[in-house]
Amino acid sequence: MDELKTLSQRELEALREKYEYTLRMFPDSDSLLALAEVHLALGEVTKARRTVSDFTETKGDSSRARLVLARAHLMCWNAAAAEEELKKALSLDHCNTQASDLLIHIYISAGRTTEAFKVALSPVPDPWRREKDTGEPEEPSPEPEEKSRPQAGIFETDTMLNLYVSQELYEDALGIVEVLCEMEPDNAVYRNKREEIRALLGK
Repeated sequence: MDELKTLSQRELEALREKYEYTLRMFPDSDSLLALAEVHLALGEVTKARRTVSDFTETKGDSSRARLVLARAHLMCWNAAAAEEELKKALSLDHCNTQASDLLIHIYISAGRTTEAFKVALSPVPDPWRREKDTGEPEEPSPEPEEKSRPQAGIFETDTMLNLYVSQELYEDALGIVEVLCEMEPDNAVYRNKREEIRALLGK
């Protein structure tokens, strides 16, 4: 969905025609949600909702469908309805980061920071844990490299960084941005953010 923001009106209209043609030729195609997202990018909120409804009638509910509906509600300035759709999206798929990020944004905008933190810190289901519980054999761990590349944990994300900055928790924000800078040393945005936070802390 986010990549649609980079397309021009003409490109979006061409994409809409492509999906509509695909669905005429292959009614059982999985292109309905993609078409709904294009409708939304074009500002066609009613068409987007109708297309999602067509999808759920034939394919059943999905986290992605709920996310489209949430964005449609936000375009109509209905944050409460969007919040409910995002909660449903996350109940269907805890790993839907677009849904969690959007829900956090809604909470922060409304000054509901406690709820924003709860979403940001909610545990993500661990597929490895499920594998162990079912008694299936585990994959052997790869041999560690001489110097492994740093990886972000569940806290070292853009969402958590922005959440800490919005709450003026600069020490916590600095810890996150340091990890992000290690992961992406060429990322000028992270470097600039690190300098801004250091300046705020007087470091």
